[in-house]
Amino acid sequence: MKFMNRRTATALGALLLAGACGLAGAQEVKRAKLGHSFADSHPRATAMKQFAAGVEKATGGKVVIDVFGNASLGSEDKMLIALQSGTVDLYMGALAPVSARRKEMQIFDFPFLFGSDAEAAYVLDGPVGRKMLDGLSEMNIQGLVWAGGAFRNMSNSKRPLSAMADMKGLKVRVMQSPMALASFNAMGMNAVPMAFTEVYPALETKALDGYEHPVVDMYANKMFEVQKYLTITNHVYTPVALLASKRWWSSLTPDQQRTVQKVAEDTRAFQRKEELRDATDVVGQLKAKGMSVTEMPAAELEKIRAAVQPVIDKGAESIGAEFAQSFYGELRKFRATRK
Repeated sequence: MKFMNRRTATALGALLLAGACGLAGAQEVKRAKLGHSFADSHPRATAMKQFAAGVEKATGGKVVIDVFGNASLGSEDKMLIALQSGTVDLYMGALAPVSARRKEMQIFDFPFLFGSDAEAAYVLDGPVGRKMLDGLSEMNIQGLVWAGGAFRNMSNSKRPLSAMADMKGLKVRVMQSPMALASFNAMGMNAVPMAFTEVYPALETKALDGYEHPVVDMYANKMFEVQKYLTITNHVYTPVALLASKRWWSSLTPDQQRTVQKVAEDTRAFQRKEELRDATDVVGQLKAKGMSVTEMPAAELEKIRAAVQPVIDKGAESIGAEFAQSFYGELRKFRATRK
């Protein structure tokens, strides 16, 4: 009888141990919330779904990412604050909301910084871009990759812009940054800093004449309903980054961290390709919706560059001359290879 009791106890112990191991195994799955502000049809939203699927597959289901788009977790500013506290685990979007604390991020507001998407990718994926992401660690943020980006262009409801003089007096919304405000005022426009959520109604009621944005976003936000004229100026390139909270990142094993980083880099290539393809296609779609599309002549762009150069010079001093020189140094390296 005692022998049977030992056997029973042993069997019971084995069952308990198996149950504990099963429970531990279940707890090994690490879930994360990823937030972004883009509509489901946007290539950036598509890329983040692919990123989540890639991470789950590559980690054997041990890391699962739930994607929340359309700013459902709040504005980009709020999501970045939540990322720092760890209540949001991953974020993909612009870094303008943290540029007051990380002054080097303000360089992306410099007009005509990049001449092409290839230039931007070279600098962002290089040592300067990596250093900028690593600097976010002071804000409890793990920078994964610069995930994509797009050139901004001008739209308005009053007239086509074929010369710098045509910009004079237009009341336009700009990003809420000192550089953007100073730059557009230097071009002769009446620049108005405004939260993006207020832009469409302001354009609809003619409280604003125009605004500037990448063409894919213009289409996604149906700006063709309230804007008649689109002018291709490519005046500013705004990159977006894929970031993780330090709290979530430190919960991963070293192997999981390497895997997530690798999937982020693979997704970056996909996202950039999709963004470029959509940007080309969407101009035709904007025309089909009734917008008049023109390109600012090269000679006039040179006039605009000359007008904003003093603003750029002052901005370079503000963010740090040494950093600005290192950034432009990377640009010169790229351009030297293309000669």
